[in-house]
Amino acid sequence: MMIDTFHMNIEERDMIAPIARITDILAHVHLSETNRDVLGTGHWDTSEFFGALESVGYSGFCAVGVYNTRLPRRECIARCMRVIKESAGEAHG
Repeated sequence: MMIDTFHMNIEERDMIAPIARITDILAHVHLSETNRDVLGTGHWDTSEFFGALESVGYSGFCAVGVYNTRLPRRECIARCMRVIKESAGEAHG
C-alpha cells in the first residue's frame, strides 16, 4: 500500500488516522504539498505526519512530488530536503 499526502489531504478527514490502520501493509509514502509546490508551502503539518510514521515504525522510503514550482531543480530539492529533515527531527523529538 502506498499513501499520498496530496490525495489524503483531499479525501481524508484526518491525514494521520489512516496511517495506524494500514501499518502492516504500508510500503511507500509519496509526499506532495497541498498546493503541489515545494514542501512547506502548503498547509499540512509535516511534523505531525512524520511523527505518525515514526509512531507506527515505518522505515520505508518516501518520494517527493513537486509539480507547481518555478524554482530551479536544485533549489527545489534543497528546500524539500530541509523541510523533511526539520519535520522528521521535530517528530523524533
